[in-house]
Amino acid sequence: MQIEVDPRDPNIVFTGSQFGWYNRIDRQNDDYTSLHPKHELGETPLRWNWQTPIWLSRHQPDILYMASNRLHRSFDQGENWETQHRPHARRAQRQRPLWDHHLLAREPAAIWATRRWDR
Repeated sequence: MQIEVDPRDPNIVFTGSQFGWYNRIDRQNDDYTSLHPKHELGETPLRWNWQTPIWLSRHQPDILYMASNRLHRSFDQGENWETQHRPHARRAQRQRPLWDHHLLAREPAAIWATRRWDR
């Protein structure tokens, strides 16, 4: 499980359990919102890792990334999601800095990376 905290408001916390189930918690208002990207009707169901990677952008904290066998991005802290059309395409052997156009999904033996959202 990974935890992210909104750098603008430490009362907004993203935390979760297994297989892509996360919550956005507003500790000040005791408000819990479930976050879980879903596949479109007719698409192959998403495959989730036991510990789903999640990342809140440090540059624009409304942008939230999550990874299953596909990359998911939200521009409103998880209210709405868009999903990259193809599964992870390339395998990287070393870690690199995370920028908004890169998302790394960690697995026990590999790091998957993408350079462009539309690939």
